[in-house]
Amino acid sequence: MIKIVLAALLATALAAPNYGKPTYMTQRQVKQQATQISKYLKRTDRRVLREVLRQMKWQPVPKRSQKNTFDNWYIDLMRDFGGL
Repeated sequence: MIKIVLAALLATALAAPNYGKPTYMTQRQVKQQATQISKYLKRTDRRVLREVLRQMKWQPVPKRSQKNTFDNWYIDLMRDFGGL
């Protein structure tokens, strides 16, 4: 009888979820999971990825074009003369 009670107690202790203790991943586990996710994303259609980025509000910001050297020179000249 005692063995059954102890076995039931042990089973409930092992099967109970551990909500208080946070689970930490090692660096190797992080790299493995990141590799798996990146492989999955490479196989996914680009339109789906674009929509996911929009929904997550992670949409990449388009790069602004660099002004050419003449524009920079002209702006600097106008600043020096007090035009801007």
